[in-house]
Amino acid sequence: MTKFRSKLKRKNGGKKVQKGQSSLSNPEVNKHRLKARSRFFSTNLQNKDPSSNGLTMEDVEKHDAIESFKIPNLQQDPMNALSGSLKDFSIKDDDDVFSNRTMSQATTFASQFTATSNVSFNKLIMNFQPNSLMHKEMIAILSALTEIIKEKGGNETNTEYFLALMETIENVKEDSDLHAALMLLNMGIKSVPEAVLRKKFNETAEVLLNLIARFAEKDNNILRIIISCLSVVLRAQEYSQWKLSSTTKFFDAILTFVTHAKPKIRKSAQHAVASILIGSCFVLPPKKKEDQDDDEELSIQEAPKIIHPAANRVAKFCVEQFKPEIINNNQTLLLHILTLLQSIIPSFNRDDIKNIAEHLLSIMTSGNILIRTSCFQTFFSLFDSKTNNNNMSSQIVGKLISALYEYRPDRLDYRQVLAWITVMKAAHIKLNSLNSNECIQATPKFFEIAINDLWLSDRNEVISGTSNALKEILEECIKPVCSSDNIPTGLCGSSIRIIISLLTKTLTAPFGATSNHILIICGILFESVGKHFGEELEEALTILGARYDDQSSQRVHIEHAVHSAITSINIERVLKCIPLTDSNGNMSVKRSWILPLLREGLQSSSIEYFYRNIIKLAYECYTKWQKFKETDKKAEAHIYELLCCQLWGLFPGFCRRPNDLHNFKLIARTLGDVLNKNPDLRPPILDGFRELLENFEKDEDKQILARYSENYLTRFFNIYVSKPTTSYEREIRESTFEVLKLYLKITPKETLDKLFDDAIKQMSLKAPGSHAYDSLFDIVEALALYQSCDKITELYKSYIVTTLIKDKKDVEMTEESKKKNKDINLRRRLKKSYKLLQGLLTSENDGCIDFVAAELNNIEKILSTTTYKVIEGTQVSRLSCINLVLEKKESIDINNKILKIAISEALAGFNNEAVMKDGIAYNLIRTIGKIYQENEKLNDFIDNVMVGLIGKDHQLISNTIFSLKFILQEFAENMSLDTIKFMLDQVLEFTVSNQRNEANSSLYFLATFTKLLPPPFVATHLGIIMKAITLMVDDCRRHSRQVLGYLLKKLCKRFTAEEIIKLVPGTDESLHKRLKVIKKQMARARRNQLNQMRNKSKKNDEDDSDDELLNIEKKTQTIDDILADSDSDMSDDETEKENTKSKKKNPETYIREDEDMIVDLADSNAFSKITTSKSNNQQLRLKTKQKDPNRGFKTAPDGRLIITDIEDEDTDSDDDDLTGYKEENKNEFDEDTDSENEKEGSSKKKIALNPYKAGGSGIHRPLAESVKSGVSNYSRISKASKATTRVPGSEYKAKKAGGDVKKKGKHEPYAYVQLSRNSLNRRKRKAAGSNFKNIAKKNKKKSKK
Repeated sequence: MTKFRSKLKRKNGGKKVQKGQSSLSNPEVNKHRLKARSRFFSTNLQNKDPSSNGLTMEDVEKHDAIESFKIPNLQQDPMNALSGSLKDFSIKDDDDVFSNRTMSQATTFASQFTATSNVSFNKLIMNFQPNSLMHKEMIAILSALTEIIKEKGGNETNTEYFLALMETIENVKEDSDLHAALMLLNMGIKSVPEAVLRKKFNETAEVLLNLIARFAEKDNNILRIIISCLSVVLRAQEYSQWKLSSTTKFFDAILTFVTHAKPKIRKSAQHAVASILIGSCFVLPPKKKEDQDDDEELSIQEAPKIIHPAANRVAKFCVEQFKPEIINNNQTLLLHILTLLQSIIPSFNRDDIKNIAEHLLSIMTSGNILIRTSCFQTFFSLFDSKTNNNNMSSQIVGKLISALYEYRPDRLDYRQVLAWITVMKAAHIKLNSLNSNECIQATPKFFEIAINDLWLSDRNEVISGTSNALKEILEECIKPVCSSDNIPTGLCGSSIRIIISLLTKTLTAPFGATSNHILIICGILFESVGKHFGEELEEALTILGARYDDQSSQRVHIEHAVHSAITSINIERVLKCIPLTDSNGNMSVKRSWILPLLREGLQSSSIEYFYRNIIKLAYECYTKWQKFKETDKKAEAHIYELLCCQLWGLFPGFCRRPNDLHNFKLIARTLGDVLNKNPDLRPPILDGFRELLENFEKDEDKQILARYSENYLTRFFNIYVSKPTTSYEREIRESTFEVLKLYLKITPKETLDKLFDDAIKQMSLKAPGSHAYDSLFDIVEALALYQSCDKITELYKSYIVTTLIKDKKDVEMTEESKKKNKDINLRRRLKKSYKLLQGLLTSENDGCIDFVAAELNNIEKILSTTTYKVIEGTQVSRLSCINLVLEKKESIDINNKILKIAISEALAGFNNEAVMKDGIAYNLIRTIGKIYQENEKLNDFIDNVMVGLIGKDHQLISNTIFSLKFILQEFAENMSLDTIKFMLDQVLEFTVSNQRNEANSSLYFLATFTKLLPPPFVATHLGIIMKAITLMVDDCRRHSRQVLGYLLKKLCKRFTAEEIIKLVPGTDESLHKRLKVIKKQMARARRNQLNQMRNKSKKNDEDDSDDELLNIEKKTQTIDDILADSDSDMSDDETEKENTKSKKKNPETYIREDEDMIVDLADSNAFSKITTSKSNNQQLRLKTKQKDPNRGFKTAPDGRLIITDIEDEDTDSDDDDLTGYKEENKNEFDEDTDSENEKEGSSKKKIALNPYKAGGSGIHRPLAESVKSGVSNYSRISKASKATTRVPGSEYKAKKAGGDVKKKGKHEPYAYVQLSRNSLNRRKRKAAGSNFKNIAKKNKKKSKK
């Protein structure tokens, strides 16, 4: 039972009033006061009559809308005065159809002050903030302009607002008013027609240019808006307009701000320049017209794009910033230019791109890491752009690739290396799109550097990045060329052979950290070039086979690479490199790992090779299997049994699109013998036949297999007729029947007739109901589909008619005979009869089509007179037959008996899983409904269906309601309103039923009713729907809680939760609680949606429509993403220090140099020594000193150690000092000076504590001054050391009296006996135990006192 938690309980953690503060009159929480204060601007509150009942115009409109769809007297023509059916309504699955309004009708706080209907200002109206002065200024201007436009008879178009706003901007004086007007202009100017912007270009641009001069040094926000508006105006101008000097003057005004010191202005100007060059009206492809075909649109989009006339001007401006004095003195300006180039360089012409690329290469030698990174980013943008290939040539890209090899960073600087790899990958892919042959010729050098240098890096990031680059180049550049039928020759072929040799050499080297990457790339190489370069790949494949080890961690990767080779290389080459046999020609068990790979990857192989080699090995393994089986060697027999099965398991792979099917005659006889004699080998042979029969490419291939049809079909018949004893045999039998049906499609007509006659003859000899009889009947059923009309008619009359048509007297049996034979004989024969009839009705063969045309009326008559024989298990086939008959009849009378029978049987089958699984009942109801609809008798159809509601059969009632739901879903548009109302009334009666299935089906009907029909019509019946829900039985409501929840949510979305709650009586607490929860969920979802809209609008604040016009492709992985990786080279101490410091704009740089060679910074190649990460030598350099080989002892000239007696030393140090250790040999963690020693003025040296204390006899005896002083357990150490060696619990020891004392702020005394390892010693265990006895004695004495 569902439990609902009460909301009356007080929430935990609520705000409590502090003690003594309960009389405060001004509470801190005042959300209700703020909410009331926020409505201060609402004029309706001031003029509202306090005695009014709260009725608003919105409520009146809603009431009128509902009342307009109420049905008058049913005696009159219901709703026909307005609409005869629901065709006039808008039937949509829209949750908010009733409450939805257009954006111009949406009621918000801002809509109380402006009546604008222009959608361009929705952003302001929907996101209006009463506390914002700027929003109030904008609303005031918008409201005034709207009133003026309406007074002059305007239509509130974008053009009218544009002209009004421009006039306002020219005449306004206050900066705040100007700012508000410009923001409104920025909202609406993007939707102004381009013709208007061209007409008013000079006036508008002059006004905006004057404003730029006015606010160039003042307000950043106003300047950004002006730049955005001016860019929109410039984008709308035609190509000829850009030849005028006045247009370039306006463009230069924007261009001057691309290097502005303030970031927001600079970004806005750069975005404007990019949008003009890439998103102008004549650069973008023209939009598709309504009467334009798709082919015309495609040709327009593929047309070459026009280079913008201002692109040359921007290119010159950028080149001027590459002067040496700017590079040396103002590198920040250079970075701004590089940022601009990243977005606009693809839009330049070929000469400008070449010129800028030369300058970029010249400044990449700079020691500034940011400049070098920005140059890489610019090149990446150039190569990765897919907008236009006309401004790039293969020569330019090829020269850039060659030049970038000279700027390859050092392998240790992994960030720069990753950026370089990304640029080179994009460059090769770009070159491939321009000229694939030149791209293939350029790839060997990149592969050589990647394999011989980059793969040797110590950084996993570099290895992974290199592997990904090689993978994409192989798939994007090399694979398309090698996948064609033409073999690459000349330089292309030699380049591919170089790549193969490079990767082959890596396989011979010991596997290291890059082993998995090497194997993956080799697998991709096999897939890419294996079709034409199998001979060159033999060495690599041989090495992989030799290095395979089932215990190795690279086993899976080697198997994947070999599998890739099998799919692309000829199988003969693969098995030549990785042979299945040993040197003696016998099957090698060690090489059996390749057999599963061959089964999965084989395709386009040779049947002759299978006959010459594989069958020979399989027979050898079979012989050994039988031999070891006879000698009772189970282990060996099992091994060769598996090998034999696996070798035969290769047969489906050889049958997968073979290239020599004409050689099938070589294995035809062998396959037949194996099918007869070896049941264990039947599955792979059947799979092979399925591969052959399903993938015919030529008609000649069908004829080859058709020659052997009689022999193989006979064997398949024998396998299928044999009775299975295990589940394995049953699966083989089913698979055989599937292959049999496929083989019949290509079997000659004479063979089919002969097999059909033999099957009929054998079936007549078997006893009905036996396994052989049923199996033969299945074969006859499959063969009957390919027979002539006469034979099918004879079979139909001799079997189907005799089975289905009998007198009831012959069918009626005693109770005992029914129980005995009903499920065994009659049910099985009926099921097979209906199944055969269904196959004949659905077949597209000529004989079946002629039979159906001749016997359709007879079939209809038979189906109409066999209703008493509807037994469970036959419903699926019978309903399918009825549906097929109704579909094939050209015309049928609605009073036909078969329609009524079909309706009753369809209703009875709604609770049958087999019937509902394939949707047979739904299809039949739809077919019958279309027949009634064509005769304009849809109401009679519904009346016939509703007959199922009469009676006490609860399951039939539930099925009928489900069918009504489906009818409403299919034919609602053609039903009259009174019919729907009648259906609703009938269903509502069962909603309050105490039967679970009836109530559940009724709720499903109501959910469809609410979702499908128009909200105004549903609103007229909302009261009776909610009344029925409230009157539901608690048990039924709990059982149907899911569909009830869905229904309530749908109602609340369409009519608001408040309206639904009003219709629920107050006594129904559980329903009120559910509705309150739904209300909260809807409010939360609405808030989340509003927040998402606001966040999206904030992101698109800056010229949000420009992104769509720019049409710049998004990169999957940019260099910024690569360089954003954190530096893991730093140690933990350095990382902590960096976290405490403020964030630096420039990354740290390091100079990589050797001990024997100093870097010359004046050298042109010095930039390659400047990195962003530490070198290995710097990382491994630790602050350690060389240890004394003599461990601090003095040595004599002859090598003897001089050890002075400790007793001769007069020192205050501990044991370490006494043994001769110096302070500089201490651990680096002991270098800090103890604060307590500093206070006491002691020595700054910290003396390490020796944990061992002398005491006892023998080697543990006390030595040195401790003996003289009588101290046996402690050496003379400093006070700080004594503090650290205090016995636990000694701080509680009393100074004067004995025992322990309590101290304030600390725990009670707890350590009475010191834990010592002596207690584990057997000799000293007794002494340790006496301590506990003494404590116990003292406690007894205290208790006595």
